[in-house]
Amino acid sequence: MVVMAAACAVVWSTSAWADAAEQSRERPRGVVADCAKGGLGGGQGHGDLSAWKAARNLVVGPLAMVGAAEIPGGYNAAAHGNKFPLYVLAGHRVTLSLTRGTRGRAGLAYGPLPQGDVGVAEAHRVVTLIACRRGEYSPNLGGPAGRASFWAGGVVADAPRCVPLLIWVDKERAPRRAVIHLGVTDCG
Repeated sequence: MVVMAAACAVVWSTSAWADAAEQSRERPRGVVADCAKGGLGGGQGHGDLSAWKAARNLVVGPLAMVGAAEIPGGYNAAAHGNKFPLYVLAGHRVTLSLTRGTRGRAGLAYGPLPQGDVGVAEAHRVVTLIACRRGEYSPNLGGPAGRASFWAGGVVADAPRCVPLLIWVDKERAPRRAVIHLGVTDCG
């Protein structure tokens, strides 16, 4: 029984990341949200950087996604997913990319989006977030940026599911990997 469970976990693990190996050779390109295009409160940072310390947050280097590390994370069918506001430390660039296996099943609702209800079809597969440099003028704040830039948004999906992410940090040549448990407990 234990061997069978382990084999199932390996198969899922392999299938969830199978397309990621090919995809991760080059940094993907997609929508760019920079200091001028942050969400409401863009450029505003936490003075104490508490977003990087909370266990419920997905933290990958200079990125902190609020609530994205909870297992299971909530899935709101009416909202097509869950809100995960995120922060990027001042002066850093982070690219979030969904794996090819999530095509048509999940999306990133950050950066420029259409007004109204955002579902998988309207969301992005790749988003690059470029934080303001500390002290840089942020049009969203009408003043200098703090220690981190903020973007409102979340992850949308057609149903509760595991959402694997490739996360490219600054000029790193290979992505880091994370999985959001969007309404599910076991992702293998």
